[in-house]
Amino acid sequence: ESSIYLGVDYAYTFDNGYSAVVFVEQVRGDFDLAAYGFAAAKFFDNGWKVATGPGVETKLKNNKTLFLWQISLGYDWHFDDWTVGPIASFDFIEDGSNTSYFGVSVGYGF
Repeated sequence: ESSIYLGVDYAYTFDNGYSAVVFVEQVRGDFDLAAYGFAAAKFFDNGWKVATGPGVETKLKNNKTLFLWQISLGYDWHFDDWTVGPIASFDFIEDGSNTSYFGVSVGYGF
């Protein structure tokens, strides 16, 4: 089975490194779904980042919406206002169809 994943998030970071995050994800292919949610995150000075929070996942093939809890762990290399690095996200879904995503994160800070 294969799919393509695209996720977008917006993080508002406070002076202490903690962030409030909104995320939107789309998966197309064998796993047609969309996920939306909110998370609390911590961006560490050494490049590591961790986030966790609730959301919903809509399985597009059968229009079923389920509660999820997402945990993400990543690392960012910084290049001026840009970041790039690996990320792993784990969605714990209400019906037990838990999902894992591994990929590359690209970010821009202003």
